[in-house]
Amino acid sequence: MRGSEWEFRYRFWIILGIYVVAYACYAIDARNLGFWLAARWNVFRGGMPRPSPEVARGIFLAAAALAVLGAWLRTWAAAYLHTEVVHDERRHDDRVVADGPYRHLRNPLYLGMLLAGVSMAPMMSRVGGVVLVVFMVVFSLRLIGGEEALLTASRGESYLRFRDAVPSLLPALRPRLPASGTPPRWGQAILGEAFFYSFPLALAVFALTFNARWFGWVLTIALLLRGVLANLWWRRRAEPVT
Repeated sequence: MRGSEWEFRYRFWIILGIYVVAYACYAIDARNLGFWLAARWNVFRGGMPRPSPEVARGIFLAAAALAVLGAWLRTWAAAYLHTEVVHDERRHDDRVVADGPYRHLRNPLYLGMLLAGVSMAPMMSRVGGVVLVVFMVVFSLRLIGGEEALLTASRGESYLRFRDAVPSLLPALRPRLPASGTPPRWGQAILGEAFFYSFPLALAVFALTFNARWFGWVLTIALLLRGVLANLWWRRRAEPVT
């Protein structure tokens, strides 16, 4: 399963499209997944099939905690891989990063992205939640397959040793490689991954208010800010070096 160069170049828009399609599934299934799970839990405990506000709030707060974990994992990875590589539209095969989270798993950025997707599933309908998770997993595996094929072709034996030592998406509890001493760059990593912290913020706001409008506003503002930052970044890259 290997994603194409085109898929990698336009990955942000494809992922955004997956979220839009998943949310649009409310047209065929009007039941929110998070509240439905809360109702199922109430039935399991011998109650009526109605969602308890406390249980529903706990589900959405747990989703927010999962989103924090995903955002933190991406930030940790970006501190070593660097934002200019993380968000570049081109695939890079000039080096293999084997420090920080890359000592525990090969694809921390994609795992962080998947955790963010799973965390947002309770905000979708029941059908939409399944669509979101399945499509995100499939697309992530395609991107991973394409990148690893490129690295295998360009780096050869050195990448094969790295691939054999470090798991792909299921993190090893103990580092599989010794630290290389590469210093992390936390400032640019936090700025570069700031958009992902809007997910837990929006989920927490919804958990406390049960107001979908506030949830949407948080994500809309974050998306607009990401667009501004991306524009500034690409302008900076386009400036001639003197």
